Amino acid sequence: MNKILCKVFWVITGMLLMTGFPAHGSKCARAEGVDPAMIANGALKVFVAKNPIYVVLVEKERQRLRVLEYNGHLNQVAEYPCATGENKGKKRFSGDSRTPEGIYFITKIYTDNEITIFGKRAFHLDFPNIFDRNSGIKGDGIYIHGTNGRLTPMSTRGCITLRNRDLDKLVRFLEKDTTPVMIVPDMSDLQESRTVKFDESRDDVVKTLLARDEMGPDRIEFEYLYRLTDGIQNVAVAEFTLYQNESPSSRAYSRSYLTYNGKRGWTAEERVCRAKPLPPVPRYPKDKQKIIQFVETWREAWESKDIETYIGCYNDSFRHNRMNLAAYRAYKERLNKRYRFIQVDISGVSIRWTRSGARVSFDQVYRSDQYHAKGRKTLRLIFKGQRWRIDRESWFPARHHK
Repeated sequence: MNKILCKVFWVITGMLLMTGFPAHGSKCARAEGVDPAMIANGALKVFVAKNPIYVVLVEKERQRLRVLEYNGHLNQVAEYPCATGENKGKKRFSGDSRTPEGIYFITKIYTDNEITIFGKRAFHLDFPNIFDRNSGIKGDGIYIHGTNGRLTPMSTRGCITLRNRDLDKLVRFLEKDTTPVMIVPDMSDLQESRTVKFDESRDDVVKTLLARDEMGPDRIEFEYLYRLTDGIQNVAVAEFTLYQNESPSSRAYSRSYLTYNGKRGWTAEERVCRAKPLPPVPRYPKDKQKIIQFVETWREAWESKDIETYIGCYNDSFRHNRMNLAAYRAYKERLNKRYRFIQVDISGVSIRWTRSGARVSFDQVYRSDQYHAKGRKTLRLIFKGQRWRIDRESWFPARHHK
């Protein structure tokens, strides 16, 4: 990929999208690995990701629907055959039996106990979005839904149809408002000439376009913040907590539809923002020194291979890469036996109170006789049983670490 194309597309290192698929109708398994030669021109730029981000990608030419998960790295976690409009091309008006192309979000979720032509469920998409409307595209009634009959490629009036059993599996990734559904003709159609250059690399530019004017940057803590483009449409998406007097007051979701003007730069063509107040913060000791002592106990136990103390720092609800606490313990025990030594150094500790406890972030350098890694770690702590416990943790590698 040449330098110009790299600037045009926000290609995340490790965004591996398979371009070879099973035959239509074959059983799809989770992708275990992807040949780097099959890397497609992606368009996802992640600024903050304390929670996993899921993106649904529909390729009309291949009649495939895939789910991508970003959790520090971008991976394909699901793939299903689908059917789109019986006519090729981008949808222009109602009744043309074409499927739209662009970035859409779910506005309503329907379930059907009687199981009609839409199968068990239907997810309404916000077509036409602002980009479509500005281009004179009209229509409505575009869904992702199931089917009770045989799935036939390119057979719908514009909807995206899956087998009921596949839609049952897909449901867990689909959330109203938050899950982007990117519909493209083919990944190879993302051409340089169709994409506007996005020169700004700082996340504060995107934050300004997402948050309302009265939301000062010191009052916002992002759960996730990313930008997605299909080569024509650009959307920035975020979920964040608003703070008042150092305590969380409300949780907000926002997405902005971005356009570029050579003189004005990037502007928000349309912004969708929803916020809801949070219940009062439960009482727990706001003693940052106690938090630092807890983190040091956790670090020392990890470094000394004291598995009992180390696992005792975690809450029973802890999950790591689909491992529950028992599986995580077994995983750590295997590493302790494999490595002759473990050294963990942390610095730059930042503590912020949350609705359920505290969020602790720090720079972490991990060394063993077989592995070395440097990055930023975040621990989500809850106060339970008169002591702090780790309920969730995330780690992102340093950008320039070698």
